[in-house]
Amino acid sequence: LSPSEAVAESSEVIIRGRAQKDAHVVVNGEDVLLGEDGIFEMEMPLRRGVNVVRVEAVGASGRMSVVQKEVLVPSS
Repeated sequence: LSPSEAVAESSEVIIRGRAQKDAHVVVNGEDVLLGEDGIFEMEMPLRRGVNVVRVEAVGASGRMSVVQKEVLVPSS
């Protein structure tokens, strides 16, 4: 998702990213499986209005990275 705020015209968005292969990744409280190359992807439903997408990754060293974006789904 880019920039930090985005406008979506659909009722879902695909969250994609890359993390260290041994990282633990959580998107809005849901664990996400990583591929062997560290790439992850998940489909997230959206509701009208502002939706917050928060991605947290914790590497083997215990270091946490957080990315948070807002996605706006306008009213009809």
